[in-house]
Amino acid sequence: MLTEIKKAMALKDILKVTKMKALSCENKEFYEDATEARTGDQYSNPREYLLAELKQSADYNHTLFMGHLSSGKSTELNLFMEDARDDGFFVCKGSVDEELDILSATYVDILFLILKQLIAEAKEREICFNDKLLNNLRQYWETITEKSSADATSATLGVEAGAGISTPGLLGTVLDLFARVQSTLNTGVETRTEMRRKIEPDINIFVDQINDCIHEIMTKAQKAGDVTQRIPIIVIDDTEKMIDPVARDLFYTHGNVFKGIRAHLVFAFPIQLSYSPDFASIQNTFSQPFKLPMIKTHHRNGLPCDEGIKAIKKIIYKRIDERLFEEGVCCYVIEKTGGYLRDVFGAIGNACIRAQLRNSKTISIEDVQIVLNRMKASYSGTLSEDMLKKAQEIAKGDYEPITNPALMDLLRSVLVLEYNGERWCDLHPLLKEYLVDTNRIS
Repeated sequence: MLTEIKKAMALKDILKVTKMKALSCENKEFYEDATEARTGDQYSNPREYLLAELKQSADYNHTLFMGHLSSGKSTELNLFMEDARDDGFFVCKGSVDEELDILSATYVDILFLILKQLIAEAKEREICFNDKLLNNLRQYWETITEKSSADATSATLGVEAGAGISTPGLLGTVLDLFARVQSTLNTGVETRTEMRRKIEPDINIFVDQINDCIHEIMTKAQKAGDVTQRIPIIVIDDTEKMIDPVARDLFYTHGNVFKGIRAHLVFAFPIQLSYSPDFASIQNTFSQPFKLPMIKTHHRNGLPCDEGIKAIKKIIYKRIDERLFEEGVCCYVIEKTGGYLRDVFGAIGNACIRAQLRNSKTISIEDVQIVLNRMKASYSGTLSEDMLKKAQEIAKGDYEPITNPALMDLLRSVLVLEYNGERWCDLHPLLKEYLVDTNRIS
């Protein structure tokens, strides 16, 4: 049984709240709405905009939700889904990181994830599919699994057996088949490549199966009075964590495959790929993207942005009692991390361990200085010469983002931060310090 996480009132409790995964309705007490600090306008919350658009849309909408890694996207998507459910939408979510092999997942894997999550969520809501649809799914996927190699079957049966509980009846048979397919897609290179090769010629059948399920969900849900007859919402999260070649193949090479799905689709999207010259090419597939900006901690002239700093302090104090910090510690951490929340909480978590090792009851400036120096050393080891050259240009005032492979690498590594929705970039403060330390900039 998981221990309930509460606001940290002592150093020994800080790690629990700094290592939390994305927030949801279950731990919403830790959430701080930073819309105005992120966007400059309290009425421009990206998830609220997205939901308002989908509520007023007469047709299905496929869109991208982008932002830096660990900047709060998954939290916002979780809250978006809760709000959508409260508004009567059928909503399901698939995580590429949790459900698939994120290093190699293809558009075939994503389509399968969509189909699987639709049926699993319908089962959770006790929405019954007709036997004809379930039989069609069973026959198709039995054929696919029978075509798989003996090694693949052996491997997947082992995983399936370990998974344990199967569901009675025809629906249970289909879900068991899906467990077999998923485990094959997540095992060895040869087995999953073989299965994808067998599915790809039938990709239109695959999309039709998804649409048949969507139609069934809308029809049965309306009859049951469970939800209004709104177009279902499917959220695919963690695709922004894919390495660039895999993400490019998914969105740029095969993005058109998703156009035929008659549901609202929301994909997490890697912010660095929005700087690719190919980005404009997917606008016919995905509508205008929604972006969760970084919270601006300073202005272009280098002066502090008091509104942004105040917002991040509120986020920290939602999780940690402010009396556990010595004077100036939080502002120092925010300044040195550029407000990047993963580093803010990472630095605080590691600093709290050091503070405990010296038998202190509070975190000092020295604690965070030592931790941040280690973080700076870690970041410096990831830099190529091209990345260093581009970083020097940005440090000298080239804030305007221009399509550039080195810039994309810096964005992916979160060593360059795009602030406040204004499409201007600055270096992570620790990277800037490293450039000064090594005499690359003055």
